[in-house]
Amino acid sequence: MSSLTSGRRTPCKSQAGLRKMYLYSHMQYPIQVLQGLKSGILTSHPTTQLFEYQGEGKGVRQTKEGKGYRQEARITLPIIGNATNQTVLQLLRMRVGLISEDRNGRNWVYGIENGLDVEARLVTGQNREELNGYQLTFTGMEEYEAPFVSNLTVAGFRMTDNPLVLGCLLSSSGLPSSIGFKVSDCSVPQSL
Repeated sequence: MSSLTSGRRTPCKSQAGLRKMYLYSHMQYPIQVLQGLKSGILTSHPTTQLFEYQGEGKGVRQTKEGKGYRQEARITLPIIGNATNQTVLQLLRMRVGLISEDRNGRNWVYGIENGLDVEARLVTGQNREELNGYQLTFTGMEEYEAPFVSNLTVAGFRMTDNPLVLGCLLSSSGLPSSIGFKVSDCSVPQSL
């Protein structure tokens, strides 16, 4: 094992990992309303309610695929209970957008154009020390990279304490989704 103890000119100022994760009900907006999307620095978004999700193992990943960007996020909700079950069922019926705040205080918006699919795995484990909760995965494809947002409030995002404000959309089959199903397409009003 080796360690770097000398010769470093610039100290490391970056911390890995996410501090917070927010979800919102995705709406399809004309690209000109999403000011700064193409430049990668979002400055304006129609007023949108955000709900902060408390959980463990939060992470996001973005990779270039063809002419777009595959975006993926994950979070673990470590408690199974009525409130958690209702929240997960709600999420499975909708397309969402997601904002991550990293440990350096930077905010990034995922699924801003097309929204993210939601998938949930219920895990009960076999031993006491194993996970007894939900593993949520959010995936989607976007034309542009996830944009940076310096100030969520100024850009049009508002915090809420109520997860049900996210709304409820139906899956592409027109039937509500349930645990294990993946919401692949939703009809969303095109008007502002």
